[in-house]
Amino acid sequence: ALAAKMERSSNAVTTLRSYRSQNLKDYNIMVEYKMLKECAPRGVYLMPSFANLRLLYGVIFVETGFYRRGIFKFRMDLPVDYPADNARPKIMFLTRLFHPLVSSQTQELDLSPKFPQWKAQTNDLAAVLKYIKQIFYLKDYAPPNATNIDAARMFRSNQKTFLSRVEACVEQSIERRFASFPNCTITFTEHND
Repeated sequence: ALAAKMERSSNAVTTLRSYRSQNLKDYNIMVEYKMLKECAPRGVYLMPSFANLRLLYGVIFVETGFYRRGIFKFRMDLPVDYPADNARPKIMFLTRLFHPLVSSQTQELDLSPKFPQWKAQTNDLAAVLKYIKQIFYLKDYAPPNATNIDAARMFRSNQKTFLSRVEACVEQSIERRFASFPNCTITFTEHND
């Protein structure tokens, strides 16, 4: 009877520690999100979902370069143990994007080239948003770590076709700017005067 009572007590302490640990992680996400007001790059916006703090929706307005005028929406998934080491976020573009660093099948942006080892002390949401912005302003769209190898090859061998595909995806992003995505907290509506 004493052993069973001690085991229940031990389980309760473990559950309480786990609960506190998760609450602390959630609090850290809220602090990081609040700090984005000061350190998010211009033209990139992020909002948490209404139902899940670890699911955020974003949009980038591209001002110059090949993707100029593009309006690309994305989703950021934070692992349950974020902001711990090795808890790298996952970025999925909701707006179709033709880009060497974005998978043509899944529309996922591979963060591992920029963040090979996610470190909680040095990496944060602002750094991810800055990287998202950087991919639209590359000098070389055929990097060695390309996820979309066809796009990288096209940039190298036939820039005219590459630019045509980029322009088509930019035009589509503009045409679909009012499209809504399930649970997305970033939506646009037409303004009538």
